[in-house]
Amino acid sequence: MTLLRVFLEAGFKSQQGDISQAMRLVRKSSSIGDEGDLASKKAQADEDQFVELMKSPSGQEVMLSSDFEKLFDKLMQLLATILSKSKLGLEDKIIIESALAIVVGILLFRNDVYARFIGFTS
Repeated sequence: MTLLRVFLEAGFKSQQGDISQAMRLVRKSSSIGDEGDLASKKAQADEDQFVELMKSPSGQEVMLSSDFEKLFDKLMQLLATILSKSKLGLEDKIIIESALAIVVGILLFRNDVYARFIGFTS
């Protein structure tokens, strides 16, 4: 889920021409627990590689061909399923956090999906 969230956030920012800033923020938020210089250098190398991928025609093609409505519906169903559990574990909380980040990104990117959000029933 984290990889999907990073991918979508980067895609949204790349369409606005600001992917480098988006990736720095996402990487910074996801690597807060990293320790040591080696981990930091690896994270930077991964970020640079991902930024280049998203700038490429292949990265743009993936973003343009994504079915955000279907992804939104699946994420909302996932959230409903997890939230219906009587007890949540750490993994559930991480999934909820990631799914919500993607849902908010989709709503900001495609405000026509907002009607699906308001009318959602599980």
